[in-house]
Amino acid sequence: MVMEQIQGTDFEIECDLVLLALGFLGPEPDGIISELGLKLDPRSNVQCENYMSSVPGVFAAGRHASRTIAGGVGDMGGTRSRARVDAYLMGETFLPSSPEL
Repeated sequence: MVMEQIQGTDFEIECDLVLLALGFLGPEPDGIISELGLKLDPRSNVQCENYMSSVPGVFAAGRHASRTIAGGVGDMGGTRSRARVDAYLMGETFLPSSPEL
């Protein structure tokens, strides 16, 4: 999804506070995403299978499809991804995880 400015739609409203709820539009593709050559899914999220990205040893996890480590710390996706990383690094894991691991 590409956001574009529409000419002639600018306006100002006097206020004390502005909160923008824009939703998550996916990670910034420039920077680490492109440097590592990570593949993105059709929604612009990091494409993963079993929490590993398209680059071996690069993992992602999170709530819903956002796949951010920060968002995944407190959910079961974070627990499963932690166990996947441990298994990748150590060859096996003894960390608690869901039965789906």
